[in-house]
Amino acid sequence: MIEKSLSHYQIVEKLGQGGMGEVFLAHDTTLDRKVAVKMLPDAFARDPERLIRFEREAKLLASLNHPNIAAIYGLERAEGRRFIVMELVEGETLARRISRTTLPVSEAFEVCRQVAEGLEAAQEKGIVHRDLKPSNVMISAEGKVKILDFGLAKALETRPAADLGQTLTQELDVTQPEVILGTAPYISPEQTRGRPVDTRADIWAFGCVLYETLAGKRAFPGSTTTEVLARILEREPDWSLLPAAVPENIRCLLRRCLQKDPYRRLRSIGDARIELEDTLAGRILPAAAARQAPRRAILVAALAGLFLGTLGAVLWVSRRAPRPVPPPVVRFGFDLPADQPMKPTWNAQLMFSPDGNTLAYSHSVGDMEATVIRGLGELEAKPLADAPGMSIPVFSPDGRYMLLMDSMQSALKKAALSGGAPVLFAPYDMAFRGDWALDDYYYWTTHYFGPIVRTSTTGGGQESVTELDLGAQERTHRHVQALPGGKAIMFTISTGGIQSFDDAHIDLYTLDTKKRKTLVQGGFSPRYSPSGHIVYAKGGNLYAVPFDKKSLEVTGPPVKVVEGVFMSTNSGSAHFDISRTGSLAYAVGKAEGGERTMVWVDREGKASPLPLPPRSYLFPHISPDGRQIAFEIEGVNHDLYIYDPARDVTTKLTTDGVSHAPVWTPDGRHIAFRSWKAGTMTMWWMPSDRSGPEERLTMVGARQSVVSFSPDGRYLLFNQMDMGGIGMDSGDMAMMGPGGAMGSGGTSVWVLPMQGDRTPQPFAKSNFIQGSGKFSPDGKWVAFCSNEEGGRNQVFAQPWPGPGPKIKISSEGGTDPIWGRNGKELFYRNREKMMVVDVVTQPTFQPSKPRLLWEADYSHGLSSSCGPPGTTEGNYDVTGDGQRFLMIKDVDEYAQSTRIIVVLNFAEELKALRKKQPQ
Repeated sequence: MIEKSLSHYQIVEKLGQGGMGEVFLAHDTTLDRKVAVKMLPDAFARDPERLIRFEREAKLLASLNHPNIAAIYGLERAEGRRFIVMELVEGETLARRISRTTLPVSEAFEVCRQVAEGLEAAQEKGIVHRDLKPSNVMISAEGKVKILDFGLAKALETRPAADLGQTLTQELDVTQPEVILGTAPYISPEQTRGRPVDTRADIWAFGCVLYETLAGKRAFPGSTTTEVLARILEREPDWSLLPAAVPENIRCLLRRCLQKDPYRRLRSIGDARIELEDTLAGRILPAAAARQAPRRAILVAALAGLFLGTLGAVLWVSRRAPRPVPPPVVRFGFDLPADQPMKPTWNAQLMFSPDGNTLAYSHSVGDMEATVIRGLGELEAKPLADAPGMSIPVFSPDGRYMLLMDSMQSALKKAALSGGAPVLFAPYDMAFRGDWALDDYYYWTTHYFGPIVRTSTTGGGQESVTELDLGAQERTHRHVQALPGGKAIMFTISTGGIQSFDDAHIDLYTLDTKKRKTLVQGGFSPRYSPSGHIVYAKGGNLYAVPFDKKSLEVTGPPVKVVEGVFMSTNSGSAHFDISRTGSLAYAVGKAEGGERTMVWVDREGKASPLPLPPRSYLFPHISPDGRQIAFEIEGVNHDLYIYDPARDVTTKLTTDGVSHAPVWTPDGRHIAFRSWKAGTMTMWWMPSDRSGPEERLTMVGARQSVVSFSPDGRYLLFNQMDMGGIGMDSGDMAMMGPGGAMGSGGTSVWVLPMQGDRTPQPFAKSNFIQGSGKFSPDGKWVAFCSNEEGGRNQVFAQPWPGPGPKIKISSEGGTDPIWGRNGKELFYRNREKMMVVDVVTQPTFQPSKPRLLWEADYSHGLSSSCGPPGTTEGNYDVTGDGQRFLMIKDVDEYAQSTRIIVVLNFAEELKALRKKQPQ
C-alpha cells in the first residue's frame, strides 16, 4: 500500500495493524493535511449487511466532535477497498507509557480525567466504546488525550448488539449475539457471559484503565485468557498495589467502577470525571492526611487488633482450610461471515493452541479454503499469513508452528506462526488430520485406505503405526489423537461392510506393546479432556465417557454433554476440539448426512424432481441413448448405480464401496470410473450390463479421474493429480517428467489412448491448475477449465489433437464445461449460474457472447473449481436435445456452520458430571 493513492489520499507509511484492520499514515491531497487511514478487514468489506450497519454507525460516530475523541472524517471506497479516514493523533499510547514507567499519581488522574470526559460526551449521545483499553488511549507530547477506535467494536461486529445506540440498528430485528467484545483484561463480567452491552461496560473498562494507570499493573492479570476471565468473574483487584498517595475517594471510585454486578456499578462516567477534577483541584484530602488520628486512638486500635488477631488465629486453627474454588465455566460465541461458512469435510477444521489461548479454524472463501487465527480475548480473527487455500490446522506442541493441508498440491505444509511461506512437510494421497505429539512425530492417515502412520517432524521418513484388520473389513484408521504421557494413541475405525456409521468404533493403540482395544462403539473424532474423559461425536452430539489415563481403561458409561455440533456423517468428522487446559470449541450445526435429490431443470430454470428417494447422489450422467442415468451414491460406502426411468428401477453397479464418478463410453457398453481399490485413486471400467469384471485402464500413474471419451472411443481425457510421487513407481515419474504433471503440484488434462500400451500423455499442461477436459461431439475440439487468469477459473477450448489456438469461452469465470450433443452449444457453470455459448466450428471456431440461462443453488459436488482433488467432469448433465439439465439438489441447503461456541473450563463441567455418575 505504501505510496499508493486511494482517491485523494496518498499512503505514506504503515502505522500498525489489529483485529479491526491495518492503519496507515496518509496525506489528504485535497485539504493538505495528514490523516490516518484504517483499511477495513476484507471479510467485513465483503459483507453487505455489516457494511450497511457500519455506514449507519459511522454517521453517529462522526457526530462525536470532542477534543478527547479522535474524529472520523469519512468512510471511503477506492480500488475495491473500503477504508475509514480518521484524525491523525500523534504521540504514544497509554499502554506504552505505562510499560515505560509508572505515572505520577497526579498525571494518572489528569490522563484518566480526560478519558472520562471523552466517554461522557459519547454517552450523552448513547454511544458505547466497547473496547476501551490503554492501547486505545493516545497521549500527545503536550499531555492531550485522545480516545481511539470509538464505536468500531460495535460497527465491525458480526451482528448488532443491544446498547444505548440501538437507534442505528433497531430496524434490523436480529437476535442479540452471544459474543465477547473487548480485549480480555478489560471486558466486564456481563460481556464474558455474552449479555447485551451498555454504558456500564465502558465504566468497568474505565475502572480497569484507571487502576492500571495508577498501579502500573493490570487489575485482572493472567497468563491465559481463561485465567483472566476467571479473575474478572471471581476475584477483586489487588488493592495493595495502589500507591499510598491515592486518596480514599479515588479508591472508593475504583471499587464502584469495578462492581461485578452492573446494577451496583457507578451509574455515570460523569461522576468519575467530577471526582477526578475535585481531587486534582485539592478539594479532597490526600490519603495520608485522611488517615491522621490521635496517637491514643492508634494505640487503642493496635491493642484491639492484636487481641482480635490472636482470637482469629485460634479459631482458624480449629477449622479446616477452605477448598480451592474451581475456575468458572464461561460460554461465549462468535459468528463467521455468512458467505464464508464452515462446510462439511473429512476433517475437523478447528483446533486450540497448546496454551488454550488461541483458536485456529478454516472456512470457505468462495471456491477456496482459508485459515484464520483468533485469540480468545480478541475482537477479530486474523488470516494466517502466506497460506492461501490451506486448511485443517494442527498446532505444534510448543505452539510455534502449524501443519496445514494444501489440497491443491496434495501436500502437508509446515508454517511458522512468526511468519514466512509454508514449506513442504510431506505429500499425501487423501489425508485425514492427525496429531503432532510430544515425541516429535506427526500421527496421521495419508491414504483413503490406510492405517495410522507417523512422520518425524525433525526430518526422516514415514513409518506405519497401526495395521488394518482386513478380515474385519477395516478401511481406514482416522482422526487420531495422542494421549497424555505418549504411551498410546486413539482413533476412529471405519469399515467397508457396514451400512451404518453407528458400527464405527474408537480404538486405543499402545505404542510399545502394539496392541489395541475398542474404547467406544459407535463414535467418531475422539478428543481427550484433562477432566479424565474421552469426548467423541455421534449424530450431531458430543458424548463424554470417563477414562483412566493410567490404566488406559474406560471406567463408566457415556453421557451426552453437548447438542447441535456440526459434523459429517459421511466421513465421521466433527468440528470440535478440546484444549489441554480443558476448554471446548465447536461449530454449531447438525449431523450433515449429505442427502440430495436429482431434478430436471429446463432452460428457463423450472425444476421437477425425479422419483428417487433422497440419498447422497453425485455425478449423474445420462447414457448416450438417453434411456438410463448412471450416478454415484456416497456415504459409508461409495458405489455406482444405474437408474432406468422408464421402468423406475435402480441397479447397483459396483459393490467395492470405493468407486466414484461414472462416465459412459460413446457406445454405452461400458462405464468408466475412478476407484480406490488399488489403494490410491486409479481409473477403471466395466460393462454397463455387468456382464464382465472390472478392469484397470492403465497401470501408469495415480490420482486420476475419468472425464470424457472421444466420439470414436479411441481416447480418454482424464485429470491427473501431481502429488510428488505418491502411488507412482520410478517409471511413472520418469514418464511424467521432473515434478510430475505440473512441476509444483496440481492438476492437468491428460489423454489415455484406449489401444496399444495405453501410455498416458499430457494434453493441456502448464504451470496452472487445469481440468475437466471434454471432447466436442465432432471430436475436433476439447473444452476445459484453467485458473491461469489470476487464479480465477475460466473455460477454454483448443483443437484436438493440436496444436492450435487456445480460445477463451467464459467471460466472468466458469467451470464444468459440457458440449451440447449437436455440437452447436457449450454449457458451463459460473457458481450458481448456468451459462451457454453458441458455437460455430466451420470454417473457423467462433464462440458467441456467454449468456445466462438460469441461476439457482445446485450442488457442485467436488468439481467447483478446476482441478481440486477428486475433480471429475461435473456434477450435472444435459439431455441430447439440450432442453433439460440433470442437476443435484441438496435437501438441506444450509448444511454448513457460521457460528463457533467456546466453553472455557469445560473440563470443570465434566468433573462435576463425573461426581454425579455411579462409580
